[in-house]
Amino acid sequence: MCDVAWILSAEVSPIANKSHVAELQYPTSMAFSPSPLPDVSLPNETWTAVFESLRSSDLVSVTCVSRRLGAIAERILYSEIQVCETISSGQFPCKTDACCKAVIRRLHLVEHIKHLHVRWTFCSSNVAWHLKSVLFNLSNTIRTLAFLESLDLSLGLSTYLLGEIDILRQWRLPSLCHLSLSGVGCTAVGGFLNRTPSIQHLKLLDYRLSIVLLPGALPTLSSFCGPPRIAASVVPGRPVQYLALSGHTSEQHGWLEAVRGAMPTMMLSTAPIRYLDLSNSSVTLMLLRDISEFFSDLEVLKVRFALRHALHFSSSGIRILEGLTHILGSFHRLSTLDMSSTNISMNALAHDNATNELSLCHSWSGVCFSLKRIVFPSKNEWLIGENYMWVLSN
Repeated sequence: MCDVAWILSAEVSPIANKSHVAELQYPTSMAFSPSPLPDVSLPNETWTAVFESLRSSDLVSVTCVSRRLGAIAERILYSEIQVCETISSGQFPCKTDACCKAVIRRLHLVEHIKHLHVRWTFCSSNVAWHLKSVLFNLSNTIRTLAFLESLDLSLGLSTYLLGEIDILRQWRLPSLCHLSLSGVGCTAVGGFLNRTPSIQHLKLLDYRLSIVLLPGALPTLSSFCGPPRIAASVVPGRPVQYLALSGHTSEQHGWLEAVRGAMPTMMLSTAPIRYLDLSNSSVTLMLLRDISEFFSDLEVLKVRFALRHALHFSSSGIRILEGLTHILGSFHRLSTLDMSSTNISMNALAHDNATNELSLCHSWSGVCFSLKRIVFPSKNEWLIGENYMWVLSN
């Protein structure tokens, strides 16, 4: 993976870089003769295999050795680009801008750029409107990446520029398989998805606008992560097997109701949903009971429980989970139950916590015979060992 810092360093004068590399390779204090120059007659495939194990900083140095080796190193450097920068009030996203310019100057490398990750973190809510020019350049740069396979944009602009800038409108990315968008402030997600049938994995973590997809759109979509309302628009009629529902704790009640309302529609995927991730927001035992009615074929369930809603069970956090016993009996294929994201205080853990967990493992596997792995809020992981006995793995 290539961080944008190495792209910037590669822009330095080749002559200066060559001098520095020469000093590193042949220090005057060494008594023995320098190593012979590499055999450049080796085929490009061999050099590619060698260079793929090098660090980005070393690849930048290779670009100064010779034109041929430099071209090979550049293809590897630009195959995966990551730009992460923190933006203060009024600050210009220099790294993103420099990355866009570097890519535009190297359009001959477009077919080798497979992964692009851009993440902005804002230190202030006072976002200057000059970001529009950077977003325009970023959008135009991405438009040239026809061979891109993975795109991850996390720009943090939802609060500030939502609906003002549409950076997806003219994209054509026929090779895109992975798409993750958050804080992009755009309105044409549905149109882009309709003309990009190659997408298999989709993340729309904070997207709130309605999405209208054509019946034949996203025919190979296998995983989706996003709000329940968007999932209800994306999942039906598509072979989604991995489903993760995002939400915010500040909107807990609305999120729970949104999940309940979306379940009848989300179950209409053309392939049974095997993996359900509800760890982004707290759920209640009552909601999990409703989920068991719609997704009884789950194999993996990752969940964060809102234990504070069931304190009438017991003063001990571990005892609250006893209410799961009757619910788990509805899952006929469940092999993994992961509750590690559940927030509990250390005071809620009894001194005999492992004993209580083992007791729950036996109770749950007695009603859910397929259960083989359980991770508790304490982060303890229990597995079915030899002779079908539960053992603590960590």
